[in-house]
Parts: sequence; structure tokens; C-alpha cells
Amino acid sequence: MLRRIKVRLHPRRAHSSAAQARIQHDEPYGQDYGAGPSRLPYQPPSPSASSSRQGPRLFRQKLDSLSTASYGNPEILTGTILRSMRLASLKSEEYIASLSTLELHILVHHLIRNKKGNLATSVVVHALRGAPRMARRNRVHVKTLKALFAHRSIFHLTEGKPKPKNPKYNLKPTLLEQQPPPPSPRLQSLLDLLDLLQDVRYLRTPEMYNLIIRACCAESQPHIAAKIYVGLVEEWVTEGRVAEGASPEDFHPGGGPPREWVEWKQERGARWWTGIRTWKWPGEVLSPHDRLDLWHPRNIALPEKMRNFPVPLATSPPSIVPAPHSGLLNTIVSSLDLNPRLVTPHEFASSMRALAILANTVLSRTLPILALRHLLQAAHRAPFKPDVFPESLLSKPEGDDWAFTAFTQTHVMLMSLLWRPPMSASNMGMIQAAHEAEQRVLPSPDLPPVINSENLPVPLVQDSPYKLPPLSWSSSLVLLSYGFRSLRAPDIVAALLGYMKAAFKMGGRAPDAWNIILGGASRLKQHQVAEEVGGVLFSGLALPSPEDQMDKREFFSRRKMAAQGDITKVGGGLNVILPEEKDMPEANEASVLEFIRHLSATSQFSRLEALIYQLIPYLASEKAELGEGDEEMGLVVGESGRLKSSRLTPRIYTSLLKGLENAGKPGLAQRVYNIALYSERGAFQDLLADDPLLSAPPPEMLLPQEAFTTLMRTYAQRESALANGKSLTGVKLPRGSGRLPPVVGLGVLALELHGQVRKRWVDEWVVVWEMKGAKGKRYFHALIRCCWARFDLSTCFPSPEGITKEFAPLTKQVEREMVGVIKDMERWGLDVPKVLVKRIREEYVEEGERGDEVIEERREAKGDHLEVAKKDTGKRSEARKLMLRIMGTQ
Repeated sequence: MLRRIKVRLHPRRAHSSAAQARIQHDEPYGQDYGAGPSRLPYQPPSPSASSSRQGPRLFRQKLDSLSTASYGNPEILTGTILRSMRLASLKSEEYIASLSTLELHILVHHLIRNKKGNLATSVVVHALRGAPRMARRNRVHVKTLKALFAHRSIFHLTEGKPKPKNPKYNLKPTLLEQQPPPPSPRLQSLLDLLDLLQDVRYLRTPEMYNLIIRACCAESQPHIAAKIYVGLVEEWVTEGRVAEGASPEDFHPGGGPPREWVEWKQERGARWWTGIRTWKWPGEVLSPHDRLDLWHPRNIALPEKMRNFPVPLATSPPSIVPAPHSGLLNTIVSSLDLNPRLVTPHEFASSMRALAILANTVLSRTLPILALRHLLQAAHRAPFKPDVFPESLLSKPEGDDWAFTAFTQTHVMLMSLLWRPPMSASNMGMIQAAHEAEQRVLPSPDLPPVINSENLPVPLVQDSPYKLPPLSWSSSLVLLSYGFRSLRAPDIVAALLGYMKAAFKMGGRAPDAWNIILGGASRLKQHQVAEEVGGVLFSGLALPSPEDQMDKREFFSRRKMAAQGDITKVGGGLNVILPEEKDMPEANEASVLEFIRHLSATSQFSRLEALIYQLIPYLASEKAELGEGDEEMGLVVGESGRLKSSRLTPRIYTSLLKGLENAGKPGLAQRVYNIALYSERGAFQDLLADDPLLSAPPPEMLLPQEAFTTLMRTYAQRESALANGKSLTGVKLPRGSGRLPPVVGLGVLALELHGQVRKRWVDEWVVVWEMKGAKGKRYFHALIRCCWARFDLSTCFPSPEGITKEFAPLTKQVEREMVGVIKDMERWGLDVPKVLVKRIREEYVEEGERGDEVIEERREAKGDHLEVAKKDTGKRSEARKLMLRIMGTQ
């Protein structure tokens, strides 16, 4: 009972484990303390000596009594503290500067405990600004900074404005419209703290960089985050190389080596800048050094960083700044908005500037990051327009303005990696370690992990950790795709292919690189290379040779390709990179898709048909027992007595239907379509067995609307031929339509397919965007062409001599079908062709109304003569135009 009363009279403080201290107190001494008699007389402490220790305790008491409204900003906080202590009013900067180191420590930790991280940052900034420059290092302890940035939850970051659904984009903005808005006060205080610490070379933690970069990205200002990251990279490289023996005078303010070297410095420069790009292309307007200076952030210039060298002493690895981790880089890249139609001009300009600033570190080969895949992918998809110039340019440069844009900077970075991949004899030993390091879980670009000083990975061991390491496998794949698809220059990937062969053995059993080469060679009309790669990927399939069973379309297609002349092949041929027998790649879904596109583009329809029978053995077999070797191939007899086919993905079924559309084989296309529907239902039944409450299969298991559109267009190809009296062979017509004319039976077949599609719309098995705009128009136009004879639409058109036919009355069923098609088109927001409305009203189509798209499509149809090979319009990508301009060939 007495103990409870004592606790109530003297409660323990919330911030301390000791009881409340008292100024007047008794201390046991001598025999009272149990130490025995003493010859020294007892002298109790004087009240003046003990009162000097009560200042911080009283300061804590005043802070604990503050109300919630006192934490608005530094002015309100300091004003409340001064009024509570009955002191004269001072400005917040003056009062914070007058605090002792202990009082500042108490105030900052009090704000941290109350989750006022932004206010604590402002207090630290005022304290550092109010102290002399050389005394700033002793003003705030490192542990206080670590505690301040240890938890992101104590900070309230200013989120960017919510993006409107239909923003008013501008594809030709002015330089003023591209200027970014100033940072918010919360972000500005964080940037000021980083500048003050960087100015005196004080220790900065990974948590600090992580928070500041996230705050910049949250306000849609990634170019500021890129500047901070580039400053971190530059300081890391500078301190590390100085610690290893370089001189601070050997560094240029814009990054990289000095622009003019004297002879006695060349040897040392060759040592410290081995991985730096020192070459330029013929006809290049700007030198590489000028490009580096153009996009280098001026507010982190090197002289300010080198002012205090060597205080503290430079170390390797650096101890003042953390290693530039890939998680920080991926945070910036994932926040980029590279679609100018979805964001405002200044947001798009900020993203492009961030990309160009980050490209600077790759151009100078000083970015010590292994996982560059996300950065290279962002640079790959960077748009050409609108032009974005550096912030330092207040007006557009005259003449060669293209050389100053962010697009040029990013794509020059990609081209430099293709021309000279970062590899040498000294770092070839790292490649296996780099490949193993990449197999680990890389940080996601969407949700970068929270970076703590405890969970940072060990830097990769290499000959010099202050330059760009060798390209990883995923980075090499991005560059390979860029060389084929954007630059359309297979000769430029020769050095990269040699590197991939020497470093990774072309991926071993993984077919990713071979898929890119197959698709790229086929698009660039290098069909011999595509055939060799197809033989590598599908060596186990018994397909006929390209010369066997060649029809007239394939014959003329090959003659046309031969007449185009010999084109530079990939790296002088594939003999150098062909794998050994034990390292043959295993084809995957992407391999099958690229091979189907290649066979279709080159009109190799006999091989395409053979491939279909290999993929779907059910179509090539009858009711029979397994033959020799079928069991070894994994073939099983199904319930129908025919060979059971393994389920293919919806993308493969859709690609097969597209190939058969080009081949003009509606019968086989119908059979493949039925197999695809059966496979879809079987996969859904398996899911229902595990989850009976499931209403629809997941989207990745559903046939896309494109598959139904392709089959409908395959049927529509035969409409003109059937109208001329030809028969529809190989196609199974619906029950009851066998006695109808073939051209009318085609309409019944198309309407049956449309009924299946309509049911999928009702069940919401179709993604909405698949039927909007041009995609929905292609489907309905094909449907109307199939039903041209069934709806008797030809009656609406007078003959060339002006003779008109009398309208035959439509049956109720046909009229109901026409009205259903019209309502379906209105449901998807599509324009109804006038010929349908005119036919229902029994009106003729006038001469000025014959420009209807569906009429023009039918008029351009040429029966069974198909032009399947895509026309090469000669259109070149902007990246290829840039490469030709840099090389001086344009």
C-alpha cells in the first residue's frame, strides 16, 4: 500500500527509466551507505552545482507540455517554447542557432518521438546554417541523423496532384511550359539538409538518400532525384579513386577526366579512366565531353565537393557516402512518365531530363551498378517528341538542336553500349560472378525495397568498383532487342553477340536471345538467318525443308527476297555463336510465336501447316493405336481414340489463326479454333474443381477477342470467291445450312460465330478495350462482309448502267439478325454502316454515300489471291535516323 502511494506521489517520467529528479536530495554516505567509517568528512553538493544540470531537464519538461498545435512550423514551435520559458522573442533561426548541442539533441529526438520528421529536418537545417562552416560537423551527431531517417513513417511527404483522367496534353510545348515548379517546403528542407551535409563532407546514410529520392518522385520531379543520385555516384567515384592514388586535380567539374591533358598526366589518366568513353563517331556534332557537360547537374559540381579534401581522409570504399545501390536507381526509373499524352508538359520534361542525367553516368562508364535492365528499358521506350532540352538552356539552340535533346542523350548511351560493351581482359573474371549475382531476386521497379544500412548487399568484387561493371545477361537482352527493333541494324550487334557468347554461352538452355534474333531477322528480311535460328530452336521437330511443297505465293516471295540483294548478316553469320549440341536452347512460348510469324511472313504455309500438326497431333491423327516411338514422345490416346493434344496458350492459338488467315485456309482455321475453345473449357473445368465459386477464368487463360476477329476475317476472305460460284471446301457449316448457296451459308456460319462472341460479351469474358475503336470495327466489318449475300446488301447498289433491282422482302429471322448486328455495333460505340440501315428501309445507296469503309473493303477484296507478306514501307524509326545522322550517312 505504501509503495502504491509512493508511486502516485512520484510518478516515473515517460522519457526516462529513473524516478523524477529533485534539486534538494540526500545522498547516503559512509556508514549510512554500508561502506564503514571514513576519515573524510561528508560534503554535500552545493545547490548551484546541481542546478546547472537541471537546465536540460527543465527543457524536456517544457517540450512535454507542448500542445499539438505547436508543431506547425519552426516559427510556431520556437515561439511557443520562448513564451513557456518567459524569454524574449527571437526569430526561429536565431533561437535554434543559440541552442547548445545537448539542447538541440533533446529537441530533435523529442520531435522524432512525436513523429514530426519534417519539422525535425527544418530544425537541423536552421542549426547547421547558424553555425560556422567548420563547426557544422560537430553540431549534429551522426546517430541523431540515423535516428531521424531510420523510419519513413515519421515523415509526411507531399504527394503530387492527382492526375486527371483526360489531361490536356501538349505535343508542342514551349520551354516555359516545360519548366518544373519549385519543390514544396517539405522537400526543400530535405534538399537543404543534404546540401549542407555535402558541403562539409559529413556522413550521409542510405536511409537519407532513400527518403529524399522517394520524396522527389512523389512530387513528380524525378529530375531532382536523378541529380541527387548522380551526385552520389560522382562523390563515390571521386573519393574512392582519390583514396587509391588519384589526384583531385585529375577530375573535371562536369564528370570524367579533364578536357585538356598535358603529357605527364596522360599515363596516370590512362590508369584511372580505363573504362571511360574517349571516342566519338564520324560526323558527330558534339564531342562526348561536351555531351557529358551538357547534362551534368551544375549544383553538384566537383569543386565544392573537393573543397575539404582530404578532411576527412578519403577511404576505399568510401565512408562518407553510401554505395549507389540499384534500389535507388530503380526507384527513379519506375517513377518516370514517358507518355506525353498522359501527363503535363513539365512532368514529361522532368522524366526525360532525369533519363538523360542518368544516361550521363553510363556514357562516362562511372555507374557501378550491375542491374541496368530497368534503366535501359526506359531509355529504349523514350519517345522522340516533344523535344526536351536541359534546364540551363533558356532558348532553343539554332542549327543542330537535335544534338541537345534528351532523346539524343539517352539513345547515344544505348548506342555506346552496343559499339563498345564494357568488357576487357581485366574484368572477364567478373562475368560469372555477375551472372550469379543477377540470378538473385532483383528489386522490383514498381515497389523498390526499403533500403537500410543493415540489408545492403556486399558490392560486387571487381578490379575497380568505381566504373561500370560488365553487362549482365538481362541488360544484354535489352540491347540486343534495341539493335534489331529500334536501330534495325543487325551489324551493330556483332560485338554484343560476341560478348554474350563468351560471357554467358548465349544463355545456355534459355532461348531468350535466340527469340530476339529470330524475330528481328525475320522483320529485317534476313530470312536465311531466321531459318538457321529456327533450326536451332526447333531441331527436334520434323518439319519439311523450305524448298519442299512450295506453293506459288512462297515461290514468288522467295524470288522477291532474292531480288532485294544480299543484306549484311548478323555479325557476319551465326557460325560464331551457334551453340554446341549439349547447350541447345529449349524453345518456349515466345519461340513458337516468333517462328509462326516468320513462317507466315515468308509465305511458308506448308511448313506452317506441318507445325500445326506437330503442335496439335489430334488434327493429324485418326482413331488408331499408338505407333512406334509415339510413347517416347509423350503422346497419349484420348477418349475419342485419337492422339491427345497438350494445351497450348491462348496467344499461340491466336498466332496460328493469324497465320492461317494469311494462308487462306478457313477449314484448318476452323478446326484450330474448335480445339482452342475445347482447351479453354477444359482449363476452366480444372479450375472449377479447385474453386467451385469461380465465375470466369483468369484473363490469361481466355481466348482474346483478336482470335475471333481473325477467324471472322478468314471467313470473309472467301466471300468474293463464293459469290463467283466457287464452293466452300473444308469448312463445316451449321446444321440446316447445307442446302443453301455457299455464299449464303457463309453468312450463317459467321452469325453462329457471332453468337458465340456475343455470349462471351454477356459473361464478361472479353476485355472492354478489345472491342473499342479500330479493333471492334475490324470485327464487325468482317462480319458484314460474310453476311453480304445473306442480308442481300447488293440490292442497295444500282448497276453501272443505273439499273436498279427490286428489294426482296427480308424474312423475320434475317431482319432480326440485321437488327441484332446494328444494336451490337451501337453497344460498342461504333458507327453503323449506312448500307445496313438502307437495306432495312429498302432504300438505295446514293453515289455520294459509296465511301463507306465496309463497302471499300469488300471492293478491294481479290478473292483467293492474298498478299500475305507485309509491305516494307521503308519507314525507319527515329532511333535509326539518329544513328545514321551521327554516323554522317544521312
